[in-house]
Amino acid sequence: VRQWAFRLELDRLFGRPTSLKSRLLVPPTLLAPAMYGLRHADQALCINQEDEEFLVARHAFPREQITGYRCGVSDDFFLGGENRPESGALPRLLFVGSWIERKGRRFVVEAFTRLRGEFPGLTLSVVGAGIPEREVLDSFPAEVRDGVGALERADDRALREAYAGHDVFLFPTFHEAWGLVL
Repeated sequence: VRQWAFRLELDRLFGRPTSLKSRLLVPPTLLAPAMYGLRHADQALCINQEDEEFLVARHAFPREQITGYRCGVSDDFFLGGENRPESGALPRLLFVGSWIERKGRRFVVEAFTRLRGEFPGLTLSVVGAGIPEREVLDSFPAEVRDGVGALERADDRALREAYAGHDVFLFPTFHEAWGLVL
């Protein structure tokens, strides 16, 4: 529910209409079952504090029936990249996940295109896209494609190197059950 509201707000901010398909299908297929489950749940499992506060404030879910589950990795997963940028260099952007609409890909394209216009040397890596690099690149306007790289799949070593070798992690996902990339 919180993610749907956020998606609508992003659509508004970017001046793009929410697709008719999403407006027709999301409320009955995602929101209604989620709200039904919430009304009948004995316990809620939340992966972040914001979701916990949302349940309490907006849905009067009893705080004592919420369990926080913080997934993640140790800090050293992100540190120790040997190819750190020099002082004053532009940050390197990273998107990890399937290159599909619900992961917010159009917002990545829109934001990167705008930022690249302002910072011509900016780069973006898309890791674990699940589709060939060419298809990812075709999502971007031709004038910014030279700043984008994509990997269809990444093993643990490549994933660790990607996280450690970038400066900014993008996570515009609208719906994520567990947020494995986090």
